[in-house]
Amino acid sequence: IQPIDKEIIQRYRTRIYNIDRPIVMSFIGSVRFIEQQKKLISLFKNDIRFQLKYIGKGSDQLADFCRHEDVDNVTLIGRFDRTQLSEFYLETDMAINVYGNHDPYLDYALSNKLYSAAMMGMPILVSPDTYMAEISKYFGFGYCVDLDDSSTPDKVFEYYRDINRNTLFSACDNFVD
Repeated sequence: IQPIDKEIIQRYRTRIYNIDRPIVMSFIGSVRFIEQQKKLISLFKNDIRFQLKYIGKGSDQLADFCRHEDVDNVTLIGRFDRTQLSEFYLETDMAINVYGNHDPYLDYALSNKLYSAAMMGMPILVSPDTYMAEISKYFGFGYCVDLDDSSTPDKVFEYYRDINRNTLFSACDNFVD
């Protein structure tokens, strides 16, 4: 796990949260589990409350899907230089870490995104029935996304709107410790 500069973390944690602009949810890193990402995109498709970003190698695999489905609230950015990582995190409100479940490789994994989100003090979207969900919910910075529930965007919006930032930062710090 690449450490994040303390100055970047401080800038992120002291920025102003404005619920009147779209919530930026970013998948930062090698984009895999494309079918899961398509389901997530379909759930949040053109919802003006959200902007989804897929940043990293493999994001181009979603381009045809977004074009075919007329999705206009998804941004795709291909490979990036590691020096840009901090910039991407500073522009993100919630991390996307939705891979799926009911597969041993997914059910028990704790990804780098989980640690990066915690270091930043950022809520993270995770798949239910995974150790990642168990850990992030236990510490208080994760939200399980049900890809089969059409009310998921409303639930995510309410979750984000109701976050107590000090409690979130404390939860993230406890996890990192």
